[in-house]
Amino acid sequence: MILLGVYEAMVRFHQDWVPHHFAKIFFKKSETLLPVIVEILFVMIIFQLLVEASIRIPKSTVIIVSLISAIVVGQTAVTAKIIHSITLIIVGINFLSSISIVAG
Repeated sequence: MILLGVYEAMVRFHQDWVPHHFAKIFFKKSETLLPVIVEILFVMIIFQLLVEASIRIPKSTVIIVSLISAIVVGQTAVTAKIIHSITLIIVGINFLSSISIVAG
């Protein structure tokens, strides 16, 4: 959970922590339609919807459906400039780490 807060703080207040070349690429203000916090919440809600959907489908198709739907939804959201690709990666890492901690 701390990764999301660090990312939000870096995007809003501490862009000088990152080298200028990377900050120019990763922290463009006009590239996406939504603010960073809304992007994070949007991706987290999408991931939770995918988890709920994977619970309700047959066990034999869970991995295939989850993987394909995550790729399609992520690629579509980035292509439509709703979210930034770095936001998708950061939230994905956070989501996978939270699942692995819970699974033990």
